[in-house]
Amino acid sequence: MLDGLQAALESRPLPSPQVPAHPPLEGANASQLHAGFGLVRECVLDLWEKTGGTADFQELKVLNRFLDQALAEALAEEAVSARQNQGHNTRVEAQVLLDTMLATAPVGLCFVSPDLRFVHLNRTIAAINGMPVEQTLGRPLRDVVPGLASVLEPLYQKVLETGEPVLDFELTGTTPGLNGEPGFWVVSCYPVKDAQGRTFMMGSVVVDLTERKRSADAVASNAAKLEAILQSIPDAVYVGDARSIEHANARARELLGEDIHHVAPRELGRRLACRMADTGEALTPENEPFTRALMGEAFTHELVLCHARSGKDMWVRFAAAPVRMGERIASAVVIITDLTEHQKRESELRRAAEFRERFLGIVSHDLRNPLNAIALSAGALVREDALPARALKAAGRIVHSTERMGRMIGELLDFTRGRLGGGIPIVRRPGDLRPLCRHVLDELRVARPEREVLLKGEGQFQGDWDGDRLAQLVGNLAKNALDYSPDDTPVTVTLYDDGPRVRLEVHNEGEPIPASMLPELFEPFRRGAKAENAKPSGLGLGLFIARQIALAHGGRLEVRSTKDEGTCFTVYLPRGPLAP
Repeated sequence: MLDGLQAALESRPLPSPQVPAHPPLEGANASQLHAGFGLVRECVLDLWEKTGGTADFQELKVLNRFLDQALAEALAEEAVSARQNQGHNTRVEAQVLLDTMLATAPVGLCFVSPDLRFVHLNRTIAAINGMPVEQTLGRPLRDVVPGLASVLEPLYQKVLETGEPVLDFELTGTTPGLNGEPGFWVVSCYPVKDAQGRTFMMGSVVVDLTERKRSADAVASNAAKLEAILQSIPDAVYVGDARSIEHANARARELLGEDIHHVAPRELGRRLACRMADTGEALTPENEPFTRALMGEAFTHELVLCHARSGKDMWVRFAAAPVRMGERIASAVVIITDLTEHQKRESELRRAAEFRERFLGIVSHDLRNPLNAIALSAGALVREDALPARALKAAGRIVHSTERMGRMIGELLDFTRGRLGGGIPIVRRPGDLRPLCRHVLDELRVARPEREVLLKGEGQFQGDWDGDRLAQLVGNLAKNALDYSPDDTPVTVTLYDDGPRVRLEVHNEGEPIPASMLPELFEPFRRGAKAENAKPSGLGLGLFIARQIALAHGGRLEVRSTKDEGTCFTVYLPRGPLAP
């Protein structure tokens, strides 16, 4: 700069002013340059003065003009340098911003070159592709996602050729990162252009909908399954809130009408003419099961309603319950079960059973009176001394037959009492079971002298019982054992003192009772398949009556029968009435 100043002073002509090619520099750097050139100016003048030189006015003008020009050039150069540095910093900041956006964006972002190689991508895209970022850069798209290349390559080619973006393209397929499972994405591709408007890269934004689609498919699948289950239920099922019925299966629409969705739930009772099954009273809207369920009450009741299509009355069971979402009752569900046919069958069976049992009761009573007259007359004939032997024998047969018929009538009466009258009546009195059993078995020994009948038991066997009924029980069980056991085997009656109760067992040997018969063995009019020695007498009511007598005493009658152990009937008898 000093050499230039000397040359300027020696040449004398003033340099022409130069206008800076760039806007002047401002700020701290400009102030420093102004201060520096001011210092140079002062140094030159001081040096001039110290060397004894003198400067005329023209020389001073040259000095000032030169220094001003040099300052202007320095300012211009510094401004260019500052702008260059600023541009570099801007590019660095832009790169950092792009890298940050790629790394943190919740969607997939990538850039590919015109030859469809990955230039930039974030980790979201890398995860979708199933390949790390570092291994993906520079590789062709077809190598990275071969399963999607046939769709993506034409898409990128279109963007490259037209320079126009393709937005919200729905893509389905698989990638190495999905292990063969299908993926679902929405892809937007756009051109990246230079200053001349040429496309030099293509960018993509990829929204991964795979998990959302799977969740939606799972929800739809569950909804379809629930709908299929709802439609397959043979009962009528409907769900809704206070305003309308939201869901109803085919059976509900058939029963309540196809327009059920347009009917307010509280109006269903009136529309179907619902009545209480037990009283026949009309169902009020407040008592409509759906309404009560919406109020938080689970409700089950049998009603009679009018079928919406046929107009016929139906006997149904309404079961309604609230559907809760947390603490809130969101809706209610109702299940209507058609009981009409079941009720008809029950009524028919009940009427048939009542008719049969009442008929037997009437017959039993009506038969007893003439039978008593026959028995009395036959007894009188037997006691006649002058009666011929043949007539006496005939009278004895009449007496025996009337006694047998009397027992059958007694069994019929006991049966009707057990089925219709609430059980066989008993009259309790203090008694001892051992002498009672001995007396019954003695009578059986007289009737069946060829058979061995044993009585065993040690202990106390007193209690408050109906002696006549217990004698009937023991007689029925012991006679049954004699009928269904071989002649050369004993029948054993054993008493056990079990403290507050007495246990009585009647055991016989022989073929066991078939397992198929055991569940119904104590039902009326049941007999064993085959008696060992004699044709069983009676109506097949003996075991039924024995059980009814045990129940009337607060006890129970059980049976076990095996080939090795034989058959054993066990009676459990409390010593007195059970506490209520």
